[in-house]
Amino acid sequence: MIEAADGAEALARCNRVDFDAIFCDVDMAPMGGLAFLEALDGRAPVIMLTKHDGSDVVLSALRSGATGYLVKPLTPVGLREKLEKALTAKG
Repeated sequence: MIEAADGAEALARCNRVDFDAIFCDVDMAPMGGLAFLEALDGRAPVIMLTKHDGSDVVLSALRSGATGYLVKPLTPVGLREKLEKALTAKG
């Protein structure tokens, strides 16, 4: 597991390493999660994490290419289900 402090650092790491899946928070600064997702351009499955349960945030993430999303607080079962789905989608 590799962590990044923000979207810009995560994107730089993704330019050097191929990841099986990425968990990404919607609310990051200076590069937000949706901007990160668009810049990543489908290189890895991304599961968005958010405190926003509004459908507009969720739909924006899915339209931007997210494999899935989880609304906080997270649960081990929810994390496992989304990760398994993302890894299966990757092929």
